[in-house]
Amino acid sequence: MRIADLVAKAAELDGETIEISGKVTKVNPNIMGRNWIHLQDGSKNDYDLVITADAAVPVGHIVTYKATVAVKKDFGAGYSYELILENGELVK
Repeated sequence: MRIADLVAKAAELDGETIEISGKVTKVNPNIMGRNWIHLQDGSKNDYDLVITADAAVPVGHIVTYKATVAVKKDFGAGYSYELILENGELVK
């Protein structure tokens, strides 16, 4: 799935597991017990999609994750997202 398609269909995909690919643009390691991986794929300008995952990956790598879509997720402590993917499993 492309990021632009995910953003367009976020509400209907809430709670579903999807697979998405992109380039890792930033990694915030070990915040609240998980890594926060930022992906872009060029389909929605500079939209930065965030995926939470156990395993960290290097910035610049092209990756595919399988993760659960969450809409309007508030983790507290200033971490609030209109759209985020959670529990990401690295596919490749």
